[in-house]
Amino acid sequence: MGNFSIFIGDFIVDFICLDKKLIIEVDGGYHSEPRQIEDDALRQQWLEKRVFRVIRFTNEELEFDSDNVCKRILGYLKGSDASNSSIKPTLTSLKGDGKHSHNT
Repeated sequence: MGNFSIFIGDFIVDFICLDKKLIIEVDGGYHSEPRQIEDDALRQQWLEKRVFRVIRFTNEELEFDSDNVCKRILGYLKGSDASNSSIKPTLTSLKGDGKHSHNT
């Protein structure tokens, strides 16, 4: 069963499937700022150390390429991408919502 916007440690994740240990993040534009990229990388490392897999998409990908977004998620769930420590569909691989004190 999937949930959205829940706390994992000090972080809020956009969507999570606890059964599959899968986190899906949808990133806004501020995630391309250098400080946020650094924060997001640390956040992702923390989540991955707790056996979560993180898939990241931009708002634009979700809006304009939703078929590919769904294919990537389904591919992971079916095991085709499960060997990766994290799924990086675009340049935004080091982006995320950050700690709960950040605004989205």
